[in-house]
Amino acid sequence: MLVNTWKFSSAYSSVRLQNLISGIGVYRPVTADCGEDIHEVFEQIKNEYQSNSALSDDMIYSLVIGLLVRIVVNNPELESLGVNEAQSLVMNIRSYIQQNCSSQLKMSKVAERFYISNCYLSHIFKEQTDMSPKEFLISCRISKAGYMLTGTDHSISDISEECGFPSPSDMTVRFKRECGMTPKEYRESKRRMKE
Repeated sequence: MLVNTWKFSSAYSSVRLQNLISGIGVYRPVTADCGEDIHEVFEQIKNEYQSNSALSDDMIYSLVIGLLVRIVVNNPELESLGVNEAQSLVMNIRSYIQQNCSSQLKMSKVAERFYISNCYLSHIFKEQTDMSPKEFLISCRISKAGYMLTGTDHSISDISEECGFPSPSDMTVRFKRECGMTPKEYRESKRRMKE
């Protein structure tokens, strides 16, 4: 199951849930035996995805959060995961990048915003997330573009501008590299799935 990270960009009050979603402090796959009713939840997600209901996205979002909460509850070791200073800093940086990914964000300005050097920003971010801040920025833009491609009728040119890409061709190249298809192909495939 693929989860659109753009839908999960808001802050959560539960540190354990936030850690699980962001992957910070979780250095191995997390599994949970959630019982037989788990199949019913996945069936509900599938049905909502295939329906054209105005509330489908919200229903899917709620069902996925419910699954994640079950995972947290069934993994008591996640409760003991605290967030150290470096993890907290990276979580704040991630949140800032997600909220500002539509602008022409420069990593030097992000570093200034958090009173750290550009070199330290790159180092700490890569150490905690296994990707560079620039890669994360591009990932946020691609996630937002994917969400807009399926949820709006905006032109690809408008979406590329709204998501902070320098040009529609840059968005197309990055989108194809990340998703294996062009934005137009992605939009058409999602529409065919909903028919």
